[in-house]
Amino acid sequence: MTRYLPESSILKPKDPTLVEDDWPIFVLSDAIVYRPDGVTLANAVLVAQEGPCIVRGRLEVDDKEDIQYLVKPTVRTANIEAKGIENYSIGDDPQGVVWLASSAGWFEISPHPSYERIYRSMCDMTVLYYILLGIYIKACEGADSKSKHRILATLDIKEILFEYAVALGNGTTYEEAVDMCVQLGPMLLAHFARSKDLDWVKSSFAKWLVKELKDRERSARSSSRSESAAPVSSHSQVGFQAETQALRPGTTPVPPPQLPSAPSAQAATPGLSQQLPFRAPPGVAANGNGGSSQVSPVPLPTYASREQSVSGSPASAVQSAVPRELRDSVFKVYLEVIEAIGAAHGDPRKVSAGKVHYGVFTKFKVRNYNLGKHLSALFSSELLASLSDSWHGSPYEAWLTSKEALEFTPTSATFLADVPNQLVRRAHQAPSASSSASTAPSSAKGPSTAQTNSPVLPSPRISGKRAVLRLPTVSKKRRFEGAFGEGRPSSADNGDSADAASAASRGSTPRPVGRPRKTAKNNHDDGDRAARHPSSQAMQVDISSDDDSSSSDDNSAGDSDSERQKKETILAVRAEPLLISTRPTGPNRTWTCPQPGCSYFVRDAGSPDLSDNSDEDDDDDGSDDNTKAARSRIIEHLRSHEKEMLSRVDLAITEGTRGHVSVDHLLEKIRTLADKNSQRTAAASTASSTAVTPTAVTSGTSWRSRFFY
Repeated sequence: MTRYLPESSILKPKDPTLVEDDWPIFVLSDAIVYRPDGVTLANAVLVAQEGPCIVRGRLEVDDKEDIQYLVKPTVRTANIEAKGIENYSIGDDPQGVVWLASSAGWFEISPHPSYERIYRSMCDMTVLYYILLGIYIKACEGADSKSKHRILATLDIKEILFEYAVALGNGTTYEEAVDMCVQLGPMLLAHFARSKDLDWVKSSFAKWLVKELKDRERSARSSSRSESAAPVSSHSQVGFQAETQALRPGTTPVPPPQLPSAPSAQAATPGLSQQLPFRAPPGVAANGNGGSSQVSPVPLPTYASREQSVSGSPASAVQSAVPRELRDSVFKVYLEVIEAIGAAHGDPRKVSAGKVHYGVFTKFKVRNYNLGKHLSALFSSELLASLSDSWHGSPYEAWLTSKEALEFTPTSATFLADVPNQLVRRAHQAPSASSSASTAPSSAKGPSTAQTNSPVLPSPRISGKRAVLRLPTVSKKRRFEGAFGEGRPSSADNGDSADAASAASRGSTPRPVGRPRKTAKNNHDDGDRAARHPSSQAMQVDISSDDDSSSSDDNSAGDSDSERQKKETILAVRAEPLLISTRPTGPNRTWTCPQPGCSYFVRDAGSPDLSDNSDEDDDDDGSDDNTKAARSRIIEHLRSHEKEMLSRVDLAITEGTRGHVSVDHLLEKIRTLADKNSQRTAAASTASSTAVTPTAVTSGTSWRSRFFY
């Protein structure tokens, strides 16, 4: 917050023997004028109605002649505050100038951006006043005393407004000139009461202005657009008459005029602005009788209310309907909110307006996101004067001086009423006991009968065609790596073990890992094969006997749930015979490959009466070495077909999982693989026909495990 030093600590008091025109003049940059409360912006011209004002600004003494007025000649720059200002002066500058009288002299105001609008209205009033003064002086030039009084009281208003528009030189129309005079009327009447240049109380312009303000006031009250607005007072006009009467000896103050009733207001004679205009504005069409259409009066705000300045400031609409105590309390709370947000951020100099307004919405019980923005704009001038020094140069401070903040107008005059209830910090809700209990692991609890018997209802799905996330489920399909074990990880590591465990928990037969479910035909084949191969049957019996023994041990130890959960599940893996028969069907025990397009054959492949797996588990069945070598070549050839098929599947999967890339070259790649396989087959046939030393055939268990796993 900027610290302002008292005026007396920087400047010496002025010489009481000097007249006002000889007082020293100092320039106050970034000046702001406040009412006696030090918070609300004030209009210096209305000091007689609003009371003594306070001015704050930055004093910079550069002229060597002004050093003599300083308490300490070394201190030439300081932020000062002057209180109890009751007098002002205006100057005939092309744009107008305003001075404020203090105990040290005159302060020329160079306004702060937040005070620019009020200062601009005072300058506009200054320009209007000196134009009117020039018009009356020119009209009374060369006339005697009686003629001057007559001219002052009877000068035509339309001619005055025409001269005013010409003096402005910006193309102002008649209606615009009338509206400008009405808008600046309260300030102008207040200055007429203090001016000694003319007897303004008898002037035709002052009488017309008072009547026009009353007409606009009645129109504003009777208009449906202003039903929610508070009644407008006219104490500026009363003050003008009272102060004028006080200047004359032997007169008594004039009581406030009584407001007319609604019927009389409706039947009132239309003012000058509603009669035939002097010059029609652009876009207004003439009626059939040659006259211009009447312009409906514009409802005006309360110009001269003691609770509202005539500056057109953003707070004007709120001040008329909100008590001063409520406004001050809201500002104090909001200032604490802003300081808290800056302290939470760490460095307020880097805090932007968006972060402040977002913090107000998220950290406090604010129902409207724009409430923080509206409060910042409404209290822009107060915040600039009250924020701590840590906010100096911050983006938020720059936003407070922006056009958006200065031109903010509240949409409702009573929106501050519910603000104190919203500027309360949001409370952090602790997690409830029910939610924490629901997140406890289910393994810590025993199985519930109600949960087991109750049907599992499907989770509700959002209606409509909308993309929603669904819980992942265990896939019922075998992974590609589990079906073919050549150089791939075991399917037990890829999710099939979960299927087996779930099947075991339900009491059903576990599904063989890495193999599809068996059909009825395969079950019959299993029985026939078991009868033909006692060794395979013995292996199955051993597994089942182990299972039975383990079950009996478990039953003797106890059938508790914990022991059942810890019990390991034993999977019985049963291999199926080759889908392609290795039995020789040609002459001279010749075996021919049944694959389409394959011409591979093996001579002397054994007796056709032997089964496909007659040599799988018996190495001492009397077969000679040539037969064993032939069987090995057949098995190797069948494996080459399997590898070819796996290569094609791999290629199809690769082509289909690369972001759905084009498969234009898939057929070409498959043909290339087929050509390579044909070449290998031809080479193998040549080698088999010229082979001299056959290789030994491994045991049935080893080659079976290599083939399937």
